[in-house]
Amino acid sequence: MLEKEVSPRSNRFLDFGRSAAGTYFKDYALNGEFEFEPDITGRNSFNPQIKGEIVAYKNGSRIIVKMGLHPVVLAFICVVTFFLFCAIIAILSESIIEKNVSIRVFIPLALLLFIYLMTILAYKSESTPAKDRLIGILSGEIIEIK
Repeated sequence: MLEKEVSPRSNRFLDFGRSAAGTYFKDYALNGEFEFEPDITGRNSFNPQIKGEIVAYKNGSRIIVKMGLHPVVLAFICVVTFFLFCAIIAILSESIIEKNVSIRVFIPLALLLFIYLMTILAYKSESTPAKDRLIGILSGEIIEIK
C-alpha cells in the first residue's frame, strides 16, 4: 500500500517540479522498509527525512518511523552554532578583561535564538503535514515509544 504513495527520486539536482507520478512522497518503499521525503515544488532545507520499517506485531503490524532533518542541514546548523559560540566566548572574555559588559554579547545570542526558532518552527511546519499524511495513508495511530 505504501509503495503506491511513493515515487522514485529524481537524480536531477535542479528538478523544481513535482514528480510525474503525482505522489506525496519521493524516494522508495520496498519490502517493509522505506526512506522518503515529501515531494514539494522548489527547495526546502527543512523537509523531513522519513525512514522506517514495517514489522509484524501481535494482531497486525507495527511501523517504526524516524523523522529528522537532512544530515547536511544538521551539519550546517552545527557549524554555524559552533562559530556563534566561539564569538560569544571571545566577546565575553574581552568584556571580562575590560570589566565592561557590552551589548555586543547579545548579537550572537540573538542569532542563536533566531537559528533555534527558525529550525524548530520551519521543521514542525513541514513535518506535521507529512506525519498526518503518512498516518492517513497507513490508517494508523501514533504510539510513542521511548
